[in-house]
Amino acid sequence: MLRKHIMKKSKVYSIFLNPFIVSVFLLTILIFIALHPFFGFDESLWSYIGRIWNRNGIPPYIGSVENKTPGVFILFAISDYIFNGSILFVRIIGIFAIITSSYFIYLFCKKVHSKLSGILAMCIFSLVMSWSLLDGFCFAQTETFMLLFSIIAFYFITHTNNKRMQTKMLLLAGLSMGMAISFKQIAITTLIALFVFFLIYSSQGKTKVQKVIGVIIISTGVILSFLAIYLILLIFGVSLIEYIEGTWLILINKGSKAPNFETRVNNFADIFIYSKFTIFYLFLFLAFYKTKILKNKYFIGLFIWLIIDFIGVNASGYYYGHQIKQLLIPIVILSGIGIADFFYRKFFSNDKNMQMLFVVTVISLFFPYKQFKHTVSLIRENQEIPIYEELGEWIEKSTDEKDYIYVLGENANLVKTLYCSNRLSSSRYFHSIFITSDVERQIVFKDLQNNPPFYILNEINFPIVKELYGENTFHFINEKYTSFYKKDNYEILKRNTK
Repeated sequence: MLRKHIMKKSKVYSIFLNPFIVSVFLLTILIFIALHPFFGFDESLWSYIGRIWNRNGIPPYIGSVENKTPGVFILFAISDYIFNGSILFVRIIGIFAIITSSYFIYLFCKKVHSKLSGILAMCIFSLVMSWSLLDGFCFAQTETFMLLFSIIAFYFITHTNNKRMQTKMLLLAGLSMGMAISFKQIAITTLIALFVFFLIYSSQGKTKVQKVIGVIIISTGVILSFLAIYLILLIFGVSLIEYIEGTWLILINKGSKAPNFETRVNNFADIFIYSKFTIFYLFLFLAFYKTKILKNKYFIGLFIWLIIDFIGVNASGYYYGHQIKQLLIPIVILSGIGIADFFYRKFFSNDKNMQMLFVVTVISLFFPYKQFKHTVSLIRENQEIPIYEELGEWIEKSTDEKDYIYVLGENANLVKTLYCSNRLSSSRYFHSIFITSDVERQIVFKDLQNNPPFYILNEINFPIVKELYGENTFHFINEKYTSFYKKDNYEILKRNTK
């Protein structure tokens, strides 16, 4: 009888330590949070770009300006083609990317440390990815897919000590990192960390020439990924110059970085000093506390990975929640290792009861309570139609399919209205974030002349600013447009008929 009881308890414990069961649990939580009924700002930007690419044949970098590599635009164009732009579809794709990432994190930890560290790390990763602090419900952020391909690349590197598989693993690692960069440019810092990790991880048994060849093979994989993605753009008529300007040169645009040092400092403090993110510091301390771990080559590589990606996160100075996600993989791996190592030092390694307790404790610490509660409250309430859907539907009914509209400023609801209206923006600068010089102002003015909008959308409290759009556009709008419709804080200007 006692033996049966022990076996029954053992099965219960094994469930909590089974990566498949844990993945199903995490998947359930994330899918529920994805039911959040409203658009995120970035979701509306990419939904618009995907829509005009799919329905109007206007690819990114030609018909729209947004400082992202093409991976996310391809994803949203596919969503528009298959599911008519369903935001839930891309969120579900993002969730599966998170769960897949968490499984590779588990495999990585299991290989370099222990199964327990892998279970802990995969739980922490998936739960933190859904924190409201990190733009939780928007699971299809560029960072989600960047992280997926990044951890896959690092996992391949841990298999490069097998001489028979080495070339294949290095090439696959490069291909995967190329895909990561194709979702967000800042993954270049992760690529640098990958090179360093490879050189450290393969420090024994390889000559300098073999290491250089390894770096070349990884680089070849990255280039092949770039070429494959660009080929898709080329088929739709995007020139190499347009791709480089829209993807890389735009990063030096003032709209891509914080305006001043004070803003950087305040944004930094909000995330790394005053937020829930500080919970990681304790677990990182546990990882660094054991000197034996510090001597392991994988730990050194992980630490350097964290430092290099920390530099990447600080690049823009904005510290939006989703940008912080770039740090998560090295942080959760180090945290999982730190917690597991603490466990093994304090308890017997085969004590399944205590292992389960540790896993449950970690889940309770990192559970996305705020985001979960917020989603529950939105689902339970009888929500009115969002203002952007109401305005978008009104514009669609009041205009012809060939009519243009234009959004002044960068108000999130007005950008969402543009998407919901199923109309084209008069200018590829369909919001004002990247209108920062006379070059962009002149382009916008010419676009408005060539594609005069039937309606112009504006915030009542933030009227058109001459300094932002330039004198020509300012006079063009004041002379040719009149206030026609107002709703809440939003105003629609209509083109004069005379």
